Amino acid sequence: MSRSRRYSPPEPPPRFARRLNAIGTRMRIVKEIGSLVLLKAMAERMNIRGLIDALIPMERERGLTHGQVFEACVINRCHAPVPLYEMEEWAEYSGMADLYGCSAQLFNDDRIRSTLDVVHQYASDIQNALALRAMTEFAVPADTVAYDMTSLYFEGDYDDSETITFGYSRDGKPDKKQVNVGLTVSTEGGVPLNGRVLAGKTADPATVEANVSALKKALRRQDFLQITDGGMLTPKNVHVLEQQGIHFLAPWQADTAIFESLTAGGTVIWEELPYWGAKGHDRYWATELGILVTYDEVHEDQTPPERQPGQRGRLPEHPVTQHSYWERAVIIRSSNKQSRDEKTRNRRLAKLEEQLQTLSEGLNKRRLKTNQQVQSKLDRIFSGSYAAYRRCFAIELSGPDGQMTLHWEPNEEALDHLKKGEGLYVLLTNRKDSEADPASRILELYKKRNPVENRFRDFKSHLRVRPLFVHTDDRVASLVLITVVALQLYSLIEWEARKAQEAWTTRFLKKKFASICILQTVHPNDDVEIEWCNVTPEHLRILETLGLRLIELPERLAGFT
Repeated sequence: MSRSRRYSPPEPPPRFARRLNAIGTRMRIVKEIGSLVLLKAMAERMNIRGLIDALIPMERERGLTHGQVFEACVINRCHAPVPLYEMEEWAEYSGMADLYGCSAQLFNDDRIRSTLDVVHQYASDIQNALALRAMTEFAVPADTVAYDMTSLYFEGDYDDSETITFGYSRDGKPDKKQVNVGLTVSTEGGVPLNGRVLAGKTADPATVEANVSALKKALRRQDFLQITDGGMLTPKNVHVLEQQGIHFLAPWQADTAIFESLTAGGTVIWEELPYWGAKGHDRYWATELGILVTYDEVHEDQTPPERQPGQRGRLPEHPVTQHSYWERAVIIRSSNKQSRDEKTRNRRLAKLEEQLQTLSEGLNKRRLKTNQQVQSKLDRIFSGSYAAYRRCFAIELSGPDGQMTLHWEPNEEALDHLKKGEGLYVLLTNRKDSEADPASRILELYKKRNPVENRFRDFKSHLRVRPLFVHTDDRVASLVLITVVALQLYSLIEWEARKAQEAWTTRFLKKKFASICILQTVHPNDDVEIEWCNVTPEHLRILETLGLRLIELPERLAGFT
């Protein structure tokens, strides 16, 4: 683990290295490399640099290839994320420039921007190549994937941007413009297989069709199951997924009629499932129904239909084709959700009682002097998430304007009806073989959607995609692509550990490798010797377990005198 060479002419000393004086030597210098050993080794196994350089060859020599810049930016996201304008400083103090055998000045702001200006054009090819690499080199299973979206908000106006717009904010920043990011991960290991930048105003359901098309290209298959949240599964998307032959599983938001049928009376047979949740305390029961999902496809590119003999009523503006699909609805009753729903109900009922009491005390005063004003106030009280509770109260407003009285009492029948629906949710799927996929299997598959949510947390915290100090749509797309690839690297370390039945996380391993250094010694005869410091047998065992090799030592560290 050492290398010797003749000493080169001196250059200014590095800012982020320590000199060690020793008898019989001209100089010793030690450079802290830390977890770069682990991260660069994984980047090499992923072949990030090779894939980028194959897709985007350099037109002229610029010191660093696009592959090197892209790989360095990916490693930075996993190592110690900094704004891109600080990449030069990071490349110097982290030792990344030394590992590339170049000056840190080559990682200047202009060089980074030139790569950002071009890689977004190859985003699909880059992700497809890396997804294929994950499936082949790392054996990441892609038969079941989870898809979800998150948002990244921006400070500033961005008036000329088509991507950075106002929209539904998942960050709780409705007053900030944003971009949306759609991410698909494997349910086993949570390894990202595809990521897309979308305009901030893009609604979740509008992304499903394009995402499925991108996945089919990336995975080179269509026999996979896509798990999403309930907001994405609409009648139109059921039609799209059925037409493309994709299996799906998601909560079904149009479940009111289903719950009504279950709670209206009669006998419902519930089967207790052999699934107890992540903590082993939850209990689940299931029953099944077949439901008909219909979608009216409007052909806006066709001329209006002609009225047929005897046909009455208003004609549609464009021809309409109705599509119908019988799907499998698995109704789940969860003890944990039932407990949470009960607490929510009690809390909301108490708040409503308080508001009704306040309303009663304020009658015939100020803005509550007329029946219309009071009814308007009642509408506001029972709005939003409280709308379903209005029927739980028998409310009577009597008396003329200025002399009104308000009386209310609980509607026990409506309360009992509400209680029967607590703890229930509907999972809709087109996997209809109950023997191959019993209700317990459907529930287990749905619970595997959590990895995508966990990766979003890594995306925003450990990899710190924000703040984004870039100001064009193209560079935003390139930076998000870099972060998605960094998330893949981050995830593959944990996936390899899991395959080896080790409970290591990437954060844990980064700390484990933090003490590793490179020692450069100049002997009296001007020979230079490079060697690793603090690389222990345990480090080597970890690298071997992850299918990685110790990266090569550089020819020399940054110049010194």
